[in-house]
Amino acid sequence: MQKFRLDPQTHQIRYLDYTAEYKVKGDKLIIYVPIAGDKIEPFEATYKKGIIYLVDREYYLQ
Repeated sequence: MQKFRLDPQTHQIRYLDYTAEYKVKGDKLIIYVPIAGDKIEPFEATYKKGIIYLVDREYYLQ
C-alpha cells in the first residue's frame, strides 16, 4: 500500500519526495499534478478513512 501524507495547513499532498497541491471539494480531493514543463493537470480523488481513492484515471508518481 502506498503512503500519502496530506498537510491541511499548506494544502500539499506528499508521496516519498513528490509534492503536489490539493483542494478539498466536498468529500473529494482535487489534486493538481505537475506534468511536462509548466503544465499542471487536476485529477479527482475521494478520501475516506485515511485512504485516497483515485477516480477515472491512474497516475504513477515519479
